[in-house]
Amino acid sequence: MATKNVDIVFLMDASESMAPCFRQVCDNINTLLEQPQLKSFNIHLGLLAHCMPNYNTYRFQGLTMANPIDLIYQPHMQNRVRDELFTTDVSKFRSKLGSITPQGDEDTLCALDTACDFPFRPLQITQRVIILLTDEKFEDGLNGDSSCRKVSAIIEKLQNRNITIWGALPESQAAMELSTADRSDFEFLQNAHDGLRNFDFQNFFLQLGKTISTRVTQMTAELPYRKGLFGQATWGRTNDTTVIHDLGYRQ
Repeated sequence: MATKNVDIVFLMDASESMAPCFRQVCDNINTLLEQPQLKSFNIHLGLLAHCMPNYNTYRFQGLTMANPIDLIYQPHMQNRVRDELFTTDVSKFRSKLGSITPQGDEDTLCALDTACDFPFRPLQITQRVIILLTDEKFEDGLNGDSSCRKVSAIIEKLQNRNITIWGALPESQAAMELSTADRSDFEFLQNAHDGLRNFDFQNFFLQLGKTISTRVTQMTAELPYRKGLFGQATWGRTNDTTVIHDLGYRQ
């Protein structure tokens, strides 16, 4: 029997070229949520939009004004973390997407690690899904080479937390390595840097819905995993959505 609780985190590259992708997700998300076989499912939506306005600065945005890095990695925020990072309100989700202005560059693998640390509901009663959307190779992001060295550790975390990852992204060596993770399904783009302008989101969401509707409960316990592979818990702050990281993780 399929697991009826589903947590879906949209991990969205919010760099300058990606405005078309945000519009496409807004226009097509009901293709996923309104499939007849999912009508009885309890789906919670999460969002992590990410960009790097400059070399030393990350900007992460979730569904509210709260900084996702604080919510996930600071102990004093734990009592409000799920209410801030997930919603069942599709209008709220669309409204937040529409309010984000893509800018700068990105470091998608660091953002993926952060998405893996989201407070998903218990594994025994919940399907956990990350949807990764980017138009740039992992290697070409601002911190590409250093971030790519952590792909194997990210795969281990995905598998230990039993997270399904679906993605639309350019093919690259690091992306091919990530695609070896259990429960991964990637569509590799023909054209990079076009914001997924011509990507078939309708079919992508239809296929994801079919997968969700047939996936059965995982009775195994979640395995131990390491939070914040990029040292997120130690980053400094400049405002509610911008984080200055310690450059040490590049070593």
